[in-house]
Amino acid sequence: MNLTPFIFQDTSNVVTGGLSIFTAFLGYELVLLLFPYSEKNKGFIKAVFIGNLITTFTYIAVCFICFGFYSLHQLKRLKYPLIDLLAYIKLPFVERIENLFFGFFLFTTLLGITMYTWAALEAARRVMPKANPNWLAAILISIAFAVAWIPDILSKVEKWLQYFGAIEVGVAFGLPLLLLTILIINKGVQNHE
Repeated sequence: MNLTPFIFQDTSNVVTGGLSIFTAFLGYELVLLLFPYSEKNKGFIKAVFIGNLITTFTYIAVCFICFGFYSLHQLKRLKYPLIDLLAYIKLPFVERIENLFFGFFLFTTLLGITMYTWAALEAARRVMPKANPNWLAAILISIAFAVAWIPDILSKVEKWLQYFGAIEVGVAFGLPLLLLTILIINKGVQNHE
């Protein structure tokens, strides 16, 4: 992830640049799926805020550390500045310390995949309530694995993420607007009756 937003990338397209920043914050709607499970736990919203604060603090710390070591022009060119920064650290018992951090990145990726798979399973169970949840989960994981197998280089993955991010932005804004439109139309129909 580039640490410099679109403003520093010598571009003036605010819509495309704003969407590229907004896609980094997608996934908030997953918390909405957890509300039915939080009735007994009163500290759920507090836990969500604390988790988001920890994530925000981590992102800010990484940005400050990388901006402290690299200049703005270097950050424009580096694709993964934190991993490049960790490559300079040498320890006597580890050849390259950034290899240790791949496990942490893998863990966060695994958590994200698990949450999105669970959300897809919940949505599929709502659409097909009589289907076996184990078979639905197996089918969803097989589809995700098949789709993830298609792009073979990182630039293709980034393009796919841009496309899926734009689709998710459309869903995140479009579905509430559609719901509001339906509610307004429904209220107008009830008033005329």
